[in-house]
Parts: sequence; C-alpha cells; structure tokens
Amino acid sequence: MESSRTSVEIGEPVLTGTDCVALLLVAILAINAIWRFVRSNNTNAGLLRVNLAMLVVIGCSISVVHGLVDPVLGGRSYLNLFTHLLMIYSGWQITRSLTDLLPEFDGLKRKQFITHWSVLVLSMIALAASIFILDPRSSRGLDAYDNQPAFVAYWVATLFPLLLGAIHLIPRMWKIMPLILRTKLSTRLTLCLLWVSYIGIILSMAGYAITAVYQGFWTTREVIVSATTLLFAISLLMATASIPQAPKTASLRSHQTPNQESLQ
Repeated sequence: MESSRTSVEIGEPVLTGTDCVALLLVAILAINAIWRFVRSNNTNAGLLRVNLAMLVVIGCSISVVHGLVDPVLGGRSYLNLFTHLLMIYSGWQITRSLTDLLPEFDGLKRKQFITHWSVLVLSMIALAASIFILDPRSSRGLDAYDNQPAFVAYWVATLFPLLLGAIHLIPRMWKIMPLILRTKLSTRLTLCLLWVSYIGIILSMAGYAITAVYQGFWTTREVIVSATTLLFAISLLMATASIPQAPKTASLRSHQTPNQESLQ
C-alpha cells in the first residue's frame, strides 16, 4: 500500500492519511482473523492465510512501522522485499481459491497453469532480481525509484499472479455473471467485488507503466492503487465469511431455479 504525499503530523513521527486507513484495515483484518480461527470449521484455510499475510503487509506499510523496522534491517528496503513476497503469495492464493470455486458455476476444470506453484516461485525470483537491480536505500514503497524501469518490473513481479488471474478470470466471470447474481447475497457481493478488484489490478499495472515515463500521472495512479487495495481488502474479508473450505453446490446455488442448476 503506497504512501500519500499529503500527511498530517500527529506529534512525532508523522502519520499520513493513508496510514490512518491502513490502521483501520489492520484492526478489521485482525478481528476477522480471530473470528475465523474461532469458526475454523467453516473457514477457507487458504483465504485465512491471505488474511494474515495482508495484515502484516498493510501493518508494515504504515510510515511509523516502516520508519522503525527498516533501519534495523539495514536501511536497504528489505522490508519492502518481505512485504511484496507476502503480496505475491496472497495474489496467488486468492486466484487459486477463486479458480477452485468457479467450476461450481460453469463446470469447467481449474486452469492449472494459472495457480501452478511455478507462477509463485518465478514471481518471487523476479521480485528479488528487480530489487537487486534497483539496489535501493530506505524508501517506503520504493517511491523514490518510481521513474525507473526496474520499478515497473518490481510491480509486475508483485502483481503477476493477480495479472495472470485477471486475464483469465475477468472474461470467465463475466460470462457466468447471471449465475453469480442468483447466488446468496454474501457470495454475490464477494464475487462481484473480486471481479472489480481484478479490473483494478490491470489499471494499476498500467498506472505504474505510465508513471515511469510521465510523472504527472502519479496522483491518478495512487487513487487507482489505493482503491484497488481497499476493494481487495473488503473482498478478502467477505470471502473468508462466504467462501467455505470445500464449496458445496447446494449452498452456492441456494437462490437458483432448477433450470439454472442444469446449466452448471
């Protein structure tokens, strides 16, 4: 989660407007994780791991936390590397959980290449390579390097599992949207928000590419990225509540007619 260039000083150190939103998200994710542990029998384990990973990612994005931890790690942006590795895993796992669910609607087999472990490993290697090329000093979100090609590679690697998922899932979910809209309310809202979030990933990546050559697009990019991050956070909270460990056709199609069920 990137920093805002407009900040409000609350004594020392400084908290930005984005930090305040991050603190709220951390609190909500923490409460959700505790609640899901209590109701572990009904919780998708993969999505719960993503919940915990994003709790750490968003927590470390807070300027106060970064300012305390990054110097301890040598001031070489290793904290950025760690949090982006968690983001890669989170994107891969969210895509995996969603592709496991969609056959309940269209009957198609899961596309193995989208969630193959090699996608996860290659993305992590590419991320480490881009950090090595940038050779950054302490910079929260690497904002100080956002006009360099390696910075774009850094975000391509981070978002690659989600980008790969978006290319496949956006058109696939659009085709079955009439069926999605006939599920129970929680499932319907979760899947619709995830669909919009994947569109936001495409726009965010385009924003990073444009900013590399035109810095005047920075504010627009940050609005898109922040909105996409917020949408994914909300989607994740809803997904842990509405997508079970092993989705059952009956629960997902509770609001469908017999004729609609025959389409699955």
